[in-house]
Amino acid sequence: MCERPTDDLSGAESWQYKACPVKEHNSGVVTVRLAIALLVLTSLCVGGRFLARWRLPNAHVGIDDWSVLISYMFIIPATFLIIFSESSQQTFLH
Repeated sequence: MCERPTDDLSGAESWQYKACPVKEHNSGVVTVRLAIALLVLTSLCVGGRFLARWRLPNAHVGIDDWSVLISYMFIIPATFLIIFSESSQQTFLH
């Protein structure tokens, strides 16, 4: 792996280094795709849980169902933060 210089040069010279033959590995696209896939899977599971509670005659919505729903509400903004943070980093990579 190529390293950047550590000496204290002034301005832009400190960030200039020779071309590195090793490509930088960016797993951001994979992270975003995985976050979206997990959000979809979670949505299907939570939706299926509440649908089953609604359709079954003896089932009722309990405290465990509400805790799952509250947890799900935290996953939605977390996924959007992952997407937003990765899209903002893409502009600075190149």
